[in-house]
Amino acid sequence: MPLKTESSNRDVPVPHYLIKDMQKLHSDGDELIFYTQRNLPVSTSSASRYTHRLLDKLKFNADNFHFHSFRHSHVALLLANGVDIYAISKRLGHNNIRTTMEIYSYLMDEKKDKEDKEDKKILNVLNKLGNK
Repeated sequence: MPLKTESSNRDVPVPHYLIKDMQKLHSDGDELIFYTQRNLPVSTSSASRYTHRLLDKLKFNADNFHFHSFRHSHVALLLANGVDIYAISKRLGHNNIRTTMEIYSYLMDEKKDKEDKEDKKILNVLNKLGNK
């Protein structure tokens, strides 16, 4: 299928264990790893339906969860571990960092709130030293 933007065409580094797992899945000789019964690529809507069936089976309430939510979870994981927003933007294939900041600003706000709370804790500890 055609890509959404020119910057969508990119190399995305993945961990070695993921490549090994994909190679195991691909060992059947088919061209695709994930495909429909008609040997076509899986659509995001069918991936979302499958994900919801699995979540329902696990009795996990995720009505607003869809396949694209994995992308948001990925960004949240990277931000929580201190990965630079510019690197995340390039990984996502955004044309510019502003797009990433607009879409994921809620995650950065959560991170800042957490950092502010930690700063207050640090100051409390240090202030206690000054009061002795």
